[in-house]
Amino acid sequence: PQAWGEADIMRLLAPVACLLLLPATAGYYAPPTTGAYRQRLRSAFASAAGQPRGHVLASSPTPSASGIDDLIHKMRTTSTQQLMQLVAENIGMIDASFFLRLAELSDATDDRLEKARLSELADIVSRTLQSAVQQTDELANEKSRQAQELIALLTDEGGEFITPVPAQNLAALRERVRSTLPQLDETFIATVRSYIKKCADDRLDGMVLVLQKVLQVFASELLLSLCAGLREEPRDAARTVLAVEPEEWADVLTERAHAGELSIASASQALKEEVAQLVLELPSGSLTQSVVAEFLGEAIKSVDKVGEALEASAAEREV
Repeated sequence: PQAWGEADIMRLLAPVACLLLLPATAGYYAPPTTGAYRQRLRSAFASAAGQPRGHVLASSPTPSASGIDDLIHKMRTTSTQQLMQLVAENIGMIDASFFLRLAELSDATDDRLEKARLSELADIVSRTLQSAVQQTDELANEKSRQAQELIALLTDEGGEFITPVPAQNLAALRERVRSTLPQLDETFIATVRSYIKKCADDRLDGMVLVLQKVLQVFASELLLSLCAGLREEPRDAARTVLAVEPEEWADVLTERAHAGELSIASASQALKEEVAQLVLELPSGSLTQSVVAEFLGEAIKSVDKVGEALEASAAEREV
């Protein structure tokens, strides 16, 4: 087992996600909705999930001059309230080049009124950005606190984190996640992922596993909640798998299959068809969909491996 002191963990889990969260909270992130994207996501349910993603959002490309000019024109022809919305929606384009372009436009005119209007626009955009950053910082701190409360449930009596995580700690984490599920949103996921990246960069592999466990339990509980509306047979088959910890899938599913309590074929079908459809209905391209799809992909992979092992065992007995 590997242990970390509470002071070390709190140092690592300082709110490092503010800049990463800003695009998501300001409405800049526009997830793909194409059929090709949905097909790629669906195919992931039948194969192993990839490595944990290191970045919350891809960095946005440098905005073009024409794009900046178009944005400035929109800002100048809209109301103040709509202007603030435009800033939020296009926050990825508003950087030093945006304000330099305003300065160039101001230098290019001798009209004092025009210069004043451009200066006023720069001030409004700047104030809006400062307000957005402040709100994002407050939100990041709130989600950081929320994440740390969940992570603290995985410590022992001495305040240290142990891997593998003890069963009683996992049970406490599941209960808390289940009771706070509606509050665990995109920003929460982004916060935990930023922690994972920080720990991975610091080569704290054991802590990465602990943090990944938080996202696994979140994905498991969200899927269990979504399954409530399914027909009884696929619902029960899916829940039998989703309620089990991933590291116990092989042993528990094999045991239940031998006892006649679970049909591996039915469980696999329920996950690939019924549950996969539920995941596809989550906001397309969202962090929630990404985390849940990754977890579901791993579950399907484990169920299929158990099925293959049982078939091979049955074939050997026949011989």
